[in-house]
Amino acid sequence: MTRKRGERRSNRLAVLVMAGTIAGFSATTLGATFTVTNTNDSGSDSLRDAITKANSTPGTDTIAFSIPVGSLTNGVAVITVGSLLPALTDAGTTIDGTTQTTNVGDTNPGVLGTGGVVGVDALPLPQVNAPEVEIVDGNGLAVGLRPFTVITGD
Repeated sequence: MTRKRGERRSNRLAVLVMAGTIAGFSATTLGATFTVTNTNDSGSDSLRDAITKANSTPGTDTIAFSIPVGSLTNGVAVITVGSLLPALTDAGTTIDGTTQTTNVGDTNPGVLGTGGVVGVDALPLPQVNAPEVEIVDGNGLAVGLRPFTVITGD
C-alpha cells in the first residue's frame, strides 16, 4: 500500500500533537493530595497544615481526611479551631469530607433533614448524610464541612 505524501505528514502531526498534550499534563496541573490525620488545631497533618500546604502547591489540590476511629467524638472527627483557618488562596482546592468515610468507614450513620419539597415551585429539600467531619470554633459554634465535597478557592 502506498501512502500519499500528505497522509504521512498528517499522521506525524497527530503524534506530535498527542505528545505535546501528554507533556503539557504535568504534576503542577494535577496538584497534590494532603491528608488530615488528626483533629489538632495546628501542627503536622492537621487541617490548618493541609490548607497551608495546598495554598503553596500549584495546581488543583485535594484535602482529604483519614482520622483514626480512636480520635473521633461520638463517631465524628471534630476539629476545634482556636483561630480562623487560613483562607484558601489556590484556585481549585477541594476539601473533601467524604474521604473520611471512604478511608475509615461510616462512623456516624444517619441522615440530616426530612426531604420533601418547599414553596410554590415545589423545590426539593435533600437529605444529606450525617457528618463525619465537623469544624467548630473554640466557642462550640459549628463552622463548616459536612460529608460532601466543598470546592473553593480563588
